[in-house]
Amino acid sequence: MLESFLRGVSIGGEVGALRLKAAYEPTAGSGAKVFPPTYPGEKKGQHRYLTERRYIDGAAVETVLIDSVQSQANRVEEALVEAIDGRVISLPFLETAADIDGLPFRVTSLDAPHRSPDAYFRDSQTSDGVAFDESPVGKALRSADGRNAREIYRHSPTDLIFGVWDSQRGGRGLRLPRAYTSEMVGLSPQAGGRFAGRYDSYNLTKTDVQYVEKEPSTWSVQPSEKSKSGGGWKSGVTSKINHGMVPPQAGPGGFAVSAIQRTAVLSLKVLRALRFPDQGEVDPEVDVAGRGVLAALMLLGDRLAFADSTLFLRSGCDLVVVSEQAEWVGRGGAVDVPVPSVDEVIEMFRRALDHATSKGLVFADVVRLVPKSNLRSLLALTFASPPPIED
Repeated sequence: MLESFLRGVSIGGEVGALRLKAAYEPTAGSGAKVFPPTYPGEKKGQHRYLTERRYIDGAAVETVLIDSVQSQANRVEEALVEAIDGRVISLPFLETAADIDGLPFRVTSLDAPHRSPDAYFRDSQTSDGVAFDESPVGKALRSADGRNAREIYRHSPTDLIFGVWDSQRGGRGLRLPRAYTSEMVGLSPQAGGRFAGRYDSYNLTKTDVQYVEKEPSTWSVQPSEKSKSGGGWKSGVTSKINHGMVPPQAGPGGFAVSAIQRTAVLSLKVLRALRFPDQGEVDPEVDVAGRGVLAALMLLGDRLAFADSTLFLRSGCDLVVVSEQAEWVGRGGAVDVPVPSVDEVIEMFRRALDHATSKGLVFADVVRLVPKSNLRSLLALTFASPPPIED
């Protein structure tokens, strides 16, 4: 498959993408309800599912979004971090980490919201106190783009797969399109209902209590004027301090669906636009070798995240694989190919990496940073527990 990838990422390649398709059903069995993600509704506090009509096998079908493109990319990134931490693979990335009042803090370019251009790195510095944006690596990344992507490849290659937009620094702002997309939908959804509440076997009396709004464990049943004295004190019923009964209330109730489909597209066409010049000198063989590494890395990330027989997305959405297929997509349609195993893709990735290294295109070491003082202070405030309040 590596040879096919290398041909596909060459200019004029006959293959445009590798497409992976998988069918799932709930682990509870076909027809059992699943709970998709909810999104903000038109009214404050309202939540809704994302439903729409799509063409499936030529017919218009009602669908519900089970997992979005962004969420699927995050799952692949999480799987890559686990593989790196488990020393299954070696991959460069940016990291800012510290101990904040005894609590560990760590963000990498694989889990930061905006990947390597994220504000977490903008607000971090090297171990010798140089702001990351002013460091050699920071400057190199800020001046790179798709046609001059060597430094991105060296320090944060996953940016070239999942796409980035540097909206943190103004100016032209680096923009890279995603080459990897994956999405899951449920077909012919039938809406369900759900009532949620809290049962308290002692049914503690619904009486007014005095409590601290952001510290519900600090409260009193004694009548007082504390709720009028400020300091966060309020007056309310026992449910405000998580005691007593809460009557069942209707909420989003999930769906029964006829089928669940995942479609992932690994676009070789997007990768063909990438160049990796060295000191301004372009070498087509180097470009193809670098793109081959990225293509193999895309497939590896997908397999690490989705090759298991089961998939847990969230509470109420535990799935099992029914079938899976892979196909090359190009002129004239699609051609089926065997779905490779994780071990096979790991070996392919290593071969691609060795090939690129032989051409002088190498991964750099992990870039390790620490938060600057302002970010450290913000983290300390976020991690801090509210101070105790005298009763």
